[in-house]
Amino acid sequence: MATLLKNKLAPLIDIFAKASIGDFSSDVPIAKKEDEFTPVFIGVQVMLEVIREQISALKEADLRKSEFLSMAAHELRTPLGKMSWRLETLLEENSQSLQITVKNELQIIYQNLLRNIELVNDLLSVSRVELGQTVENPRYTNIVAVIKSILKLIENEANKDKLSLSLQTNNLPKNFKLYIDPIHFSQVMQNLVSNAVKYNRRNGTIKIKVWKTENYLHISIADTGIGIAKKDQKKIFRKFFRGSNVSESKAATSVGLGLVMVKSYIKMWAGKIRFNSNLDKGTVFNLDIPLNISYT
Repeated sequence: MATLLKNKLAPLIDIFAKASIGDFSSDVPIAKKEDEFTPVFIGVQVMLEVIREQISALKEADLRKSEFLSMAAHELRTPLGKMSWRLETLLEENSQSLQITVKNELQIIYQNLLRNIELVNDLLSVSRVELGQTVENPRYTNIVAVIKSILKLIENEANKDKLSLSLQTNNLPKNFKLYIDPIHFSQVMQNLVSNAVKYNRRNGTIKIKVWKTENYLHISIADTGIGIAKKDQKKIFRKFFRGSNVSESKAATSVGLGLVMVKSYIKMWAGKIRFNSNLDKGTVFNLDIPLNISYT
């Protein structure tokens, strides 16, 4: 009996030996003909598969942390390097051309500083939401006025590619106001509209529609841009995601946190965000925000 038991369990000895040193790659040989040992073998196999999945998830999480550190360092180092180089150039200029040079160089330095500030703000916003440290300061906010101010800010960037911007407010009462945090709402809209500009095509269009139903405020942002590949669509709300069809020049201006922040705020308001995208045709984002957001 002891010999039979030893022979039956022999395949597990090597598997357990490997597992003891952190190798869970082997599979348990399960005989086609079931006997009293089959449940044991199946149980061990299931355990191995669960452990492998957990290890894979931990490795992915660790990889994401490493990617974050690398990307954050790169994103911060590049503009800082540009600022340093331009300051050196500025100091080497002769006095006759100093005034014009100072103005031009300081403008470039300022733009790089704004980019760093935007990156840091995105990092802080996402971190605060994930840690449950976000503080909402709601007040009655003129939603249309906020969107118009964002369109005004983005106008110069849109004009570079001759993009057409339009805002349509269906059935909204004049001076309609929603009780919401205006800063967070502005961040949501600015991210979505900025993306619609950034990933659009020359002579393209961006159409924003705002309307309400009995319980929700609805916002649609539609562009005629490069779209999101099918294989990427499940990933767009992940941190540090960048579309596989995004050019190097456009990817360099984003760290991939904007949509994470957008979804976090929408979720915090008990709202919904959806999108529909076709490669090389464009993307439409739809927001459903409750008219009575609970701030308990």
